[in-house]
Amino acid sequence: MKSNRPYVQLDPAVIEQARELGFFTYLYIMALG
Repeated sequence: MKSNRPYVQLDPAVIEQARELGFFTYLYIMALG
């Protein structure tokens, strides 16, 4: 069975990229809202 979480371990660079994407996505949503 596959777990609900697709990524069990993430590289620091991937985490940083995800944080940046999430941050810009947040700003984008707030700008639209």
